[in-house]
Amino acid sequence: MTDCAVGRDTMSDFFLKYPVIVLDFDGVIIDSAKIKTDAFAELFNNNKELIEFHKKNTGISRFVKFRYYYENILKEPVSDEKLDELNKKFNKIVMDKIKDTGLISGIKEFLERYWLDKKLYICSGAPINEVMEIVKSKDIIKYFKGIYGQPGEKNDILNEIADIEKVKKDRILFIGDGLSDYEAAKKTGIDFIAFIHNENKDYFEKLDVCKIYESFLSVL
Repeated sequence: MTDCAVGRDTMSDFFLKYPVIVLDFDGVIIDSAKIKTDAFAELFNNNKELIEFHKKNTGISRFVKFRYYYENILKEPVSDEKLDELNKKFNKIVMDKIKDTGLISGIKEFLERYWLDKKLYICSGAPINEVMEIVKSKDIIKYFKGIYGQPGEKNDILNEIADIEKVKKDRILFIGDGLSDYEAAKKTGIDFIAFIHNENKDYFEKLDVCKIYESFLSVL
């Protein structure tokens, strides 16, 4: 894809040809990118290296980030029990705050426009039970044919969606906000658009990818 800002004048080039649209969750559907950054800061004493690692890898499992902190920063092993403890604390911080946060600007309108004509999916790096809880609480579950999260890996999920829909991969579009989303799309041969916000803009600035900036209203 060329480096471009998707707007109304180019919307048909990027959406109408795709019968299947897959969306990341945090930072693309729910306005939770900063909430999760703040949760890592709270849990790990505002460790700058970990926060930078998290922001660069927003789409990957939090367990990978927990391990990174212990194995690459503290240089010590971490048990599965400790990881589970961290996950419970992280989940509580996030879920308490997400109750009061909204959807990404324009995403409800985007879903409303396309859900009857296209197959819409969620492909998240967050635990599936957490994603389902939020989707139900925000009353948007009806828009999606399928919802996926951890423990699934994103490239495996994208391949599974292609198999389910029985379409060529160049007929699937993945919209994400993390470099891991971009890499998963590259690995699977699926087209990708980056959703740009304050937490990720530095990492996509020089990448040759198409972008939506801050609101889905710009492409409706």
